[in-house]
Amino acid sequence: MTAASLLLAAAIALAVWPRAIETVTGVRRVPELRSADDLSALSGDNATEFFGERDEIEIRVAKDTTLREFLDRNRLNKPYHRRQIVEQVGSAAPQTPIAAGTVLKLRLTPTAADIPGTTKK
Repeated sequence: MTAASLLLAAAIALAVWPRAIETVTGVRRVPELRSADDLSALSGDNATEFFGERDEIEIRVAKDTTLREFLDRNRLNKPYHRRQIVEQVGSAAPQTPIAAGTVLKLRLTPTAADIPGTTKK
C-alpha cells in the first residue's frame, strides 16, 4: 500500500508543481521562436522584382582553364547554363580555352525556350 500511496503522491506533485517534469528529467523546454517585428519589404511587396534583380550573376575566371574544367568546377550542368557559357566563349568544344580574368554573365532562371515541351517546333 505504501508503494501505491508513494506513486499517488508523486503524481500529485508532478501535476501541481510547475515545470516538475523538467526538474525530474533535467531537460529544459526550448523557448518558442517569436516572429520578427521588422519584416523586410519583400514580405509585403511583389517578390518577382526582388528575384528579378538577382537573376543574373557574373563569374570571373580565376586562372586559365578549358571550357570543360570551368563547367565542372562551377557545377554548371544544366543545359541552359551550359548554353549561355558556350555562347559567350564562342565554341562548344570541351578543350576551348578560357583566359584568366574573363567575366561571364549567367542568367539563373531558365526561360520558356529552355524548358522542354514549352515551345512549338
